Amino acid sequence: ANSLLRMQRILSLLFIIASLALAQEILPNALLTTNVARYRAAGTLNIACTGVNRTSAIYGINSNLTNLATNASAGIYNGSFVASDGSFTRLVQSLNTSTTPGYLANFLGVALRNSGNGALSRIVFLTRYDTVGGVLPVTNCTADNNGTVFSIPFEASYGFYRAAAPPTDVTFATLKTSARAIGNLQYTCTAGTWVGPSNINSTLYNLEETTPVGSYNGSFTSSDGSVTSVIGGSATSYNIAPGAALAYFLARATPVTGNLTFNNVSYIARYDTVGGVIQAIDGVCNSTNEGTIISKPFAASYNFYTATNTTMSSSSVSGSSSVSASSSISGSSSSSVSGSSTRVSTTTAANSDASICTLSLALIATFVGLY
Repeated sequence: ANSLLRMQRILSLLFIIASLALAQEILPNALLTTNVARYRAAGTLNIACTGVNRTSAIYGINSNLTNLATNASAGIYNGSFVASDGSFTRLVQSLNTSTTPGYLANFLGVALRNSGNGALSRIVFLTRYDTVGGVLPVTNCTADNNGTVFSIPFEASYGFYRAAAPPTDVTFATLKTSARAIGNLQYTCTAGTWVGPSNINSTLYNLEETTPVGSYNGSFTSSDGSVTSVIGGSATSYNIAPGAALAYFLARATPVTGNLTFNNVSYIARYDTVGGVIQAIDGVCNSTNEGTIISKPFAASYNFYTATNTTMSSSSVSGSSSVSASSSISGSSSSSVSGSSTRVSTTTAANSDASICTLSLALIATFVGLY
C-alpha cells in the first residue's frame, strides 16, 4: 500500500511539472518588447493521414479568440489572427520551441508586422503556450485510412508583443526625432560568405508610415536636406531575432551644427526591425554562385539623439562594446553599418576617458538591457 501511495504521489508530481511546462510562455526580451494582448483560441484544426504512421501539417484552423484579460470576444484565428477591429498578424518564423509529447508545442516566433493602430497592429513577436488538444497520434494512421482527415479540438493561449521604443531622455542625450525606413538592401556572395548589407535603398517615413520624411541609403537624408550617418565601428548591437530580422543597435553619429532635422545628432538607435537578413531559403554562398547578389526587403525604426553633455564629442569614444560575438549591426557577422567596407569593431578605446565611457555604456545599457 505504501509503495502504491508513493507511486501515486510521484505520478501526481510529474503531472504537475508537465502542466507547468505546458503553461510556461517562452518570452521575448522583456526590455525590448511590450506585451499588448493575450488571447485564448478555442476551436478545431485539421490533420490528415498521409500514410502508415504519417500525418500532414496542420491546416483548416477554425477558432475564436477570447481576450484573457477581459474574457471578451477578441476575434478569430484561422491561421492568421484577426482581431475584432480588423487588424491582423500571423506567425512568420519560429525562433524557439518547447515540445511535450501529445500537445501542441509552445513557441516564440517572429510575427507579421502590419502598420496601423489596431489591437494586432505593429506586432513583432508572437508566443503560444498552455495548449490543449490539437494533436493526432501517428499511430492513428494505418494503411486503411490513408487520406482520412481528422477534425481535432484544440485550445491555446497566444501572446502578442510590440517593439519597445528606446528611451527618449537619458543622462546625456535627448531624443530629437524618429523615422521608419522601408526599402531594400543587398548581400553579395563573396568567397563563401554573404557580405552586406550594401546598396541600401529606402524611404524614411514618420513612425506611423504615413508621410515620407527623407531617405536612407547608408546615410540618413531628411527632406530638408540635412544628413547624418553612423560612425563606423561605434555601434553596440543586440540580435533580437537571429536569422529573421536586422539587429537592434545603438551607435554614434557625427554631429553637424545647424537647425535642421538631422543637425546636432550624436547618437542613432535602430529598433523594431523586419527582414533585411540572409535566411536559409536564400541558399548557401559557395563557389558555384560567387558574385550572386540577393536583394532583401527590410523595415526599421530609428531614433536620433542630441547629446546634452557637451564634453561628449563624437570622437570621445572611438571603439564599441559588443553584446555578443554573433550580433552585428545587420544581423550578419560580416556586415557593416551603412553598407561600406567598415566592419563593426568589438574593441573599446583604451585611451577614452573613464567617465565618458561609463556614460556611453549607460545609454547603451538602457537600450539593450545589458545591466
